[in-house]
Amino acid sequence: MKEFYRLLKVMKAHPYSPMAIATVIRVEGSAYRHEGAKMLFVAEEPYGTISAGCLENDLAYRAQEVMESKVPQTISYDLRAGDALSWGQSAGCNGKITIYVEPVAWNSTWEQLEGLLDAGEKILYARGIGERAITPFYLASQNGKWLTCGNEQSRPDIHAIIESFIDTNKTFALIDQAEWKSTILLEIYEPKDRLYVFGAGPDAEPLVELAEKMDFATTVIDPRSSRCCDKYFPSAHQLIVEHPETFLKEGKIPDHSYALIMTHNFDRDRTILNHLIKQQVNYLGVLGPRRRTEKLLAPTRLPDRVYSPVGMDIGAEGPEEISVSIVAQLLKVRNERKALSYTSLLSF
Repeated sequence: MKEFYRLLKVMKAHPYSPMAIATVIRVEGSAYRHEGAKMLFVAEEPYGTISAGCLENDLAYRAQEVMESKVPQTISYDLRAGDALSWGQSAGCNGKITIYVEPVAWNSTWEQLEGLLDAGEKILYARGIGERAITPFYLASQNGKWLTCGNEQSRPDIHAIIESFIDTNKTFALIDQAEWKSTILLEIYEPKDRLYVFGAGPDAEPLVELAEKMDFATTVIDPRSSRCCDKYFPSAHQLIVEHPETFLKEGKIPDHSYALIMTHNFDRDRTILNHLIKQQVNYLGVLGPRRRTEKLLAPTRLPDRVYSPVGMDIGAEGPEEISVSIVAQLLKVRNERKALSYTSLLSF
């Protein structure tokens, strides 16, 4: 749920404003967004979307009620019906969507969560939902380390459920617990995926800008301080003015990162590729014709997991279009990795 990372930044920017978060907690049939999708309301300003536009106006009204009363609401929208008085009129979604709207305020818990996400941690947030929810909130890293609890009386039974959820590698679950008079909502908040771009040429500029918009934290590595700078990469998460060979010798990039090689220097590309091929990256792409990339590893056969030529085949021309094709491929790889989690989302 990387969109929460963006919403968290908005919350931080409005620490004294009334706010409410809307979360899709159940979907029956088809819908525009999956369970876990979120939308933030800051005073009268909406951030994000959870439908194709058919629910947002009513949600804004409900969010105002929640901000004023400080009492959460659970709202269901049935888009399956086609009569003139239903939410399904001309919507075409053919699903029933249940949304939980809760009041929020910027505090030390969100600040701690922001810091952990910035550090690349995945965080689990568990809480009871509903008007009479008595379950305290729990915050834990995905490796099982307990970070905080909203109530001093820690409950082993809830701990066991949370630890079991972590083992499933899912990002969302909703568990009804009648004996607790509550429903337990468990969510994994994810940091931005790390994208390492080797090469700070002009063709990397639109790529980095677009990748950042798609929730990739981009690190650009290039020895030229005249190119690897804020002037050309104002949106980059990190700029490292260093030879890629030196950068890679000092420490490998984190597992499950994404990497693009585009230095336009054969020897340098070869060194980078031979290093990254040994690492557990989610994506490894090399700019240029496949024949050139094969020569980089010769006589070793180029593995199928190396994307070359890089990008989706959309007939792209020029840096901007090529950037679109590359980021589209990055998104395809990232989303395919989540497919299993979504298909079994509520089976926990």
